[in-house]
Amino acid sequence: MALPQGIEVDKPQVCKLRKSLYGLKQASCLWYEHIDYFLRSLGLQRCEYDPNVYLLASTTSTDRTDPPLAIWNSKRSAQNDAPIILLLYVDDMLLFSPSANRVTTIKHLLRTKYKMTDLSPVYCFLSMEIECNRS
Repeated sequence: MALPQGIEVDKPQVCKLRKSLYGLKQASCLWYEHIDYFLRSLGLQRCEYDPNVYLLASTTSTDRTDPPLAIWNSKRSAQNDAPIILLLYVDDMLLFSPSANRVTTIKHLLRTKYKMTDLSPVYCFLSMEIECNRS
């Protein structure tokens, strides 16, 4: 940890934090604003039904009554246009896409901005069991 700007010391000292960064009441709100801004800058759109779900796909030819399912079920001719669904829960994320290349690209972009660990494949998330079916 570095000393704040404007504080100069002649000899090495220990600094004591009066409040931890995670203990601040506004920390979660600030984190969400930060990650929301970054995800939107990548082209992901926040789902109108759940603010913790982000989508990246063209919805022009899909049914607007249920965008997440309609996007996933829509037929794509190119892998570069495959849909991506990102679920965000505090500082945990799940990425879904029929294209492994699209998932890898989003992971790379996230790594350039944040220190992250890839724990894939996922089998359980928020007490929900997840089963992968590639067919």
